[in-house]
Order: sequence, then C-alpha cells, then structure tokens
Amino acid sequence: MWFEPSTNAEVLATGYNSGKAFDDIAVGRHANWLYWGFYASPKDMTPAGERFFLNAICYIAKFDGESPGGS
Repeated sequence: MWFEPSTNAEVLATGYNSGKAFDDIAVGRHANWLYWGFYASPKDMTPAGERFFLNAICYIAKFDGESPGGS
C-alpha cells in the first residue's frame, strides 16, 4: 500500500476496480488534503456518495493548517 496511515494520514475508504489493487485507497486524508479517488460529475453521485463526500470535507476541515509535507 503506497499510503501508510499515520498520525497525519489515514485511509477513509478502500476499494477495488480493474486498475487498482484491492488494498489501494479510494478516499484518504493526508494532513489537510483529501484524496478522492473517484471520477464523475457531482450530478452523477448517488445520495450516499454526496453525503460521504460532504462528510469527508467536513471531517478534514479540523486539520486546517496542517501540511502534508510534515512541516
């Protein structure tokens, strides 16, 4: 797994598709960056996907000011 969870990084969701390994992340957080591994127009999201996206943004907001570089 290229994304190692730590105190400043965490996996929020894993997933599998034809181009990724089973343990690759679908959604992750590194400091104040949100890694959203999906590609689609927001209008194509399901209601559950919309809620998850909004919750992920609200969750990482508490990490405002943290740097992915560790400084």
